Amino acid sequence: MATCEMGSVPLTESAWLVDAVAALHGAYEHIHPYMAVALCLAGTAMNAVTVVVLTRPSMLSPINAILCAVAICDMLVMTSVLVFVYHFLISANFR
Repeated sequence: MATCEMGSVPLTESAWLVDAVAALHGAYEHIHPYMAVALCLAGTAMNAVTVVVLTRPSMLSPINAILCAVAICDMLVMTSVLVFVYHFLISANFR
């Protein structure tokens, strides 16, 4: 009986799972940086639209101010992820 150790849980007869995860990783690692850049750019743009909408005079309320702050923080997070992905994953391939 073959077992596979994933974390602290022994999985019986699951060596195929390790092979499947390794194959998925091999296929996904090449497209991940470009997908991350696209998602970060789209997310930053959509959060900017959210900030514009929520700061209109007719939309001013305490809840919308909190939602606006969340959108701004999300833009900062996405911008930092964008810098990380570009520097460590995309430009590293060209060095």
